[in-house]
Amino acid sequence: MIRKDLAINDHVPIEREFMDAVNDCPFKCEYCFAKWRAETRKTNTSDSSCAVVLYPLCDSELCNQDIDKLENTIQEYIKNALNGKKLIVSLSTKDKNFAAYIPTFDRIQKAVSLTGGFVKLGISFTNINYGDLEKGTATFEERLGLLKILSEYEFRLSAVIKPVLPFVAVDEYIEIVRQSSVYTDKYLLGGLYVEEDSEFYNAYIKDKFKVTHKQVAWLNNEEHLYVGSDYTQKKLEHFIKSIGKSVYSSDIEMIESWL
Repeated sequence: MIRKDLAINDHVPIEREFMDAVNDCPFKCEYCFAKWRAETRKTNTSDSSCAVVLYPLCDSELCNQDIDKLENTIQEYIKNALNGKKLIVSLSTKDKNFAAYIPTFDRIQKAVSLTGGFVKLGISFTNINYGDLEKGTATFEERLGLLKILSEYEFRLSAVIKPVLPFVAVDEYIEIVRQSSVYTDKYLLGGLYVEEDSEFYNAYIKDKFKVTHKQVAWLNNEEHLYVGSDYTQKKLEHFIKSIGKSVYSSDIEMIESWL
């Protein structure tokens, strides 16, 4: 399923298209929204948008999909659905074996560059010391290694610190930035959405941290419980800027910095 919305900025809207994965994510992240997220969302298109950001795997990982089919889908999209707009392909991962797909993404990068677009890859970090929360994913060291490998290519690259977990110390997040900053200049930060009465919520959040409600654009614009970890995010943002790096609160905001 492909779902669309518009990200409105100060200039022109950027169209976003979300593609559901065919196969579920093989990893077992305790906080994962894909276990409970909405299946539908509002769709909008605009003739005035200058670019389309395609999220080909918004609810899973590439290692559980058909990589050739994904490449063909993107190539067909370039031929038939762009209408003169730039195409940006955005994907994030926690897969220790993601480097195996670099040849495919190198071809995709060359194809989308002809539209004026690019491939944007993010390596996700949420902690160093809570490995049991993300069973099956790459270790912290493996993610750093992957970031290093990807930095040698022409992809647009970022570290994704999202969700910021409220029980993870600020110093732990600063260490993530300190070590990853050798390979990337851009960071995406975001809080934690939770499902009430889930095992994760009851074990880690309930009666321990302040929970509010926040509307989620990519979850059908519905309201969900949210833990912002404002103090941690502010301290982290200050540190990122202090070492000359850039920090963003949305993927679209980051993508605009490259357009």
